[in-house]
Amino acid sequence: MISTPLFVFDTETHAIRPGLLAPPLVCVSIVQARACRMPSEGPLVAPSDPGTLFNADDGAYQVERALLAEARAFRFVGHNIAYDFAVLAAHRPALLPFIFDAYDAGRVSDTGIREKLIRLATGDFTTDMSSGSKRQSKFSMAAIFDKRFKIDLSADKDDPTSWRLRYNELDGIPVALWPAAARDYAIGDAEKTYQLWCAQCSDDYSGVVDKHTGLVTNEQEQAAAAFCLHLMGVWGVRTDHTTVEALAARLEGGVKAVRDALTDPSVALFRAKDGSKDVKRLRTMIDAAYLGAGRTPPSTEKGGTSTAKETLLAAPVEGQQTVLDGIPVLQALASISADEHNYATYIPAFRHGVSVPINCGWNVLVESGRTSAWGPNWQNLPRVGGYRECVVPRPGWTFINADYSTIELCALAQVCLDQFGYSEMARALQSGRDLHLEMAADLLGITYEQAYERRKTSEVKEARQMSKALNFGFPGGLGPETLCTWAWATYRVKFGDTPEEATEAARGYKNRWLARWPEMREFFRMVSMASASGGGQFTLVQPKSGRLRGGAGYCDGCNSYFQGLAADGAKAAMFYISQECYTGRSALWTGEGMSPLFGSRLTMFIHDEFIGESPEERAPAAAERLSEVMAAGMKLYLPDIPVKCAPVLMRRWYKDAEEVRDEVGTLVPWEPKENK
Repeated sequence: MISTPLFVFDTETHAIRPGLLAPPLVCVSIVQARACRMPSEGPLVAPSDPGTLFNADDGAYQVERALLAEARAFRFVGHNIAYDFAVLAAHRPALLPFIFDAYDAGRVSDTGIREKLIRLATGDFTTDMSSGSKRQSKFSMAAIFDKRFKIDLSADKDDPTSWRLRYNELDGIPVALWPAAARDYAIGDAEKTYQLWCAQCSDDYSGVVDKHTGLVTNEQEQAAAAFCLHLMGVWGVRTDHTTVEALAARLEGGVKAVRDALTDPSVALFRAKDGSKDVKRLRTMIDAAYLGAGRTPPSTEKGGTSTAKETLLAAPVEGQQTVLDGIPVLQALASISADEHNYATYIPAFRHGVSVPINCGWNVLVESGRTSAWGPNWQNLPRVGGYRECVVPRPGWTFINADYSTIELCALAQVCLDQFGYSEMARALQSGRDLHLEMAADLLGITYEQAYERRKTSEVKEARQMSKALNFGFPGGLGPETLCTWAWATYRVKFGDTPEEATEAARGYKNRWLARWPEMREFFRMVSMASASGGGQFTLVQPKSGRLRGGAGYCDGCNSYFQGLAADGAKAAMFYISQECYTGRSALWTGEGMSPLFGSRLTMFIHDEFIGESPEERAPAAAERLSEVMAAGMKLYLPDIPVKCAPVLMRRWYKDAEEVRDEVGTLVPWEPKENK
């Protein structure tokens, strides 16, 4: 018997619009259940009431009473509950500290996140076989009801005349006077959420659902992080008109110049008559480039020559005609594809951010345990310059920033310490050494101290860049051949002049890498044995959090151990940072008065980096505190590894920004050299 009373609720609001992700509240529907039996114990206990509908003020008051109930009596349940709590906090800001307290106490359940964790544990996270073919899973209420109960909710959800999109028409009207269909729809969402929560307590998920509490492993931590991510989206990001238009003009000009060059009769990849691409000629050029170098061109599923961007970028340059400053034709064509895609993806959003905040969407959980973003995807901006610089703080505010130093390798070192009792990576980190420079010294046959003294020489810089490719590539299970392709695309590191030479050289580098970090042989053996015992797939238990990942393959397993651990630590830090920003306190704040972060706002999370906005006069102290909380939150998951994250101030988002202090040691904004 699950004895903790459930407080299941849902909100209806005005429509979301650009710049407003927490729109005005119209009503709150509530279902309360004093207890719930697990399915094996008999029929589920019906809720104590069939669902009650309240107008905005009365509904917020009911939630407040539940938040303040003695002995923290209630578990709050919702589907995408972060949205509902943000709407309630916008309606009644005094609720915000109590909402954070509920998350901090682990009293919040999100049925969407629960479903993700259950599906992740059962190996059914990224594919949905109900349609008979593989496709990306969806975790909306409608998608889950379709999969679980074979109930189609799409008529209500997609109908443009349904009340779901029209509650603004009822704002201020007593709920007793509402049409029955409007009342039923609102209450129905809360009732469906209760039904789903109970179904997720099924004995079929005994390995991931606690039979005494009904909680899914790791759901409380993920729910808390989801709330923080949603608050980032609510606050949003602003952009600078001049920089955005300069980027747009650059992309447009670059595309036009390359298209003109490729339309020239000597190349003729685009037809002068209508600007269309001559695909037949393109395939002929790809075949010639690859076959001329003794390589087989990549093919499509149907057996034809691939014309994908990756194929163009990887094409041998020898024998290709060049255009525009000596760029090979196929690489030039790939650049068009990238620029056209980037223009369509980013320029409309960036222009939008000039007048109102860009309210990015955040997904708290992907298979590896990390997060994702969309609208736009701040976590995967193009590497070339000009994009980040479009993002600016609000007038009178300054960006505060810090990123973790080699955090995934730190997490890997912690995993090896926990699993094998030793780690050379951990020993190097505990000695304050740079892992990439340590590996570079080994490659050069010199001591670490010598490498550090010569760190600004081209020889050591090149060796360190090579080491980054090895240190970040091999732990994820990449083989020598795959590493060569990845290292060139990511770090522009080349292992040899031909694919055969590069692969052979990479094998040698892997042996040297394994000799430097001997614990990695045991790590790979551990994952290989787990994978082999499951016929190529196994269920991975995430270190520290206990999150389950079913159906993991070898590379998935290698990556998840350390990527997931680092992600869990960053999410823990994010919760305490957000709590201090919005309430001035957290379990990590032991100082007097309010935290220096109070009044600041997180704006972005880029896997190992946090960016926030702070009022200009308080920004130096806020950035220092941001770094402290990041380290303390991560240490909850990496207790034996030093965690470094230097604080930075910026007047716009710069990728290369570093910590800068004035003559008395106070942080000041970093500026690129051309601005100094």
